[in-house]
Amino acid sequence: APSQNGTFVTATPDGFVAFGQVTNETSGFWHSTDGRAWSPMSGAKDPGNPRALAYVDGRFLAIIPNLDQTSGLVVSSDLTTWTPVVSEALTGVNLGGLAVTVGGVVAEASAFAVSGAERTWILFSSDGSDWRSYPLDPPLDSLQLGRVAEFQGKLVIAAIDAGSGPPNGSAVFLTLGPPPA
Repeated sequence: APSQNGTFVTATPDGFVAFGQVTNETSGFWHSTDGRAWSPMSGAKDPGNPRALAYVDGRFLAIIPNLDQTSGLVVSSDLTTWTPVVSEALTGVNLGGLAVTVGGVVAEASAFAVSGAERTWILFSSDGSDWRSYPLDPPLDSLQLGRVAEFQGKLVIAAIDAGSGPPNGSAVFLTLGPPPA
């Protein structure tokens, strides 16, 4: 089974799929029907050292690092052929975690403004291809967003308030209503 370092898991209609490090030099995809016993998935291809994995609308999504310190999103229906997702909302951003919701998938996005300050926001997609900003008020610029989860149509986001002082800031949990239709 994959180690805990760099392991990402998502639920599918057939069980669970995980991507993780197998040895110090290799990583790969694994499948489980019960979450306990795992088998390597032969033929599955590493999309480029993914940082997050999700399954939505019959397709796998993976966040992969780009050379310019941003990240990209790739999609595959079979874990062998990966295609970049092209969306204006994804251009020049660094993507954080992915969370599958009842209505689609959400991702945390950040980018540095011309002033040098980091700007953070949430992106939503009903199908993993067409992305748009999730309206947030007030802006989340002082927060470092972490994991996103969904329950009964509400999103909960774990974050660190970077403006709350040393050593690491205070933990904050944001609760948001359902994404706009």
